[in-house]
Amino acid sequence: MRIYSICMLLILFFSASLRAAFENKGGGSLFIGAGSSGIASVETAFAVMINPAKLSFISASEIDLYYRNYYLVSALDQISLSSNLRFGKVPFGFSIDRFGNNLYSEYTLSAASAFETIDSLSVACKINFYQLQIKNYNNASSYAVSLSALYKINASFRVGFVYENITESVIGESKEKLPINMALSFSFNPIHQMELNFDIFKDNRFDFEYRAGLYYHLNHWFMIMSGFRSSVNSYSGGIEFKKYGFRLVYALAWHSSLGVSNTLSVGYEF
Repeated sequence: MRIYSICMLLILFFSASLRAAFENKGGGSLFIGAGSSGIASVETAFAVMINPAKLSFISASEIDLYYRNYYLVSALDQISLSSNLRFGKVPFGFSIDRFGNNLYSEYTLSAASAFETIDSLSVACKINFYQLQIKNYNNASSYAVSLSALYKINASFRVGFVYENITESVIGESKEKLPINMALSFSFNPIHQMELNFDIFKDNRFDFEYRAGLYYHLNHWFMIMSGFRSSVNSYSGGIEFKKYGFRLVYALAWHSSLGVSNTLSVGYEF
């Protein structure tokens, strides 16, 4: 009965939310808490999973761990490890992500690097390696290349762009097409302690999705966030504690059909 319930939830989940294998779920509680927006944000945690062009502007190396439980189902979760590093003047990032349960699992290994082409304009290239595992059925693997950019117009306004899977890669013997996504993002600081994000997201098979998010620093170590996603009518919010290089973030996202997802991120800058 438990396995049947999990399988039925996965079917509903993919049809109502993910809609395909290896859907871009993003990473980190900061991103989820702001409505899965922030491609142009100054926040650099999980940059490889959100917009690798941010790597050009990292002020320190960092490593982050992320956990998300989907809709209070104990067997359905996402775990990610991400790191932003700088070797001399060259920034580099990697991430390892697992989504699913003991019956169905998606593994994604990502590596990316970025560079500034002109002052305040960063471009990046990322390679994703995919592994799909379905218990008692089959395994499949593939890869895809993505491009992204981030332009700091001034100290308060930024524009970002991401093009996922420019190689139009497929996976498995059935050659299922992997998602092709594009996103245009705007980030603005109306005051020093506040950041507003607005992202326009497009999956090549579906309508446009609009995402909006807010970060607000109450002081130098405590921040609150909130956000909204239009296509799934999802609201989100969260809090961040940051002190001595350590970061702890909790966020939740409420889906109109499936309920609440809880997330937790921990990170360290060094």
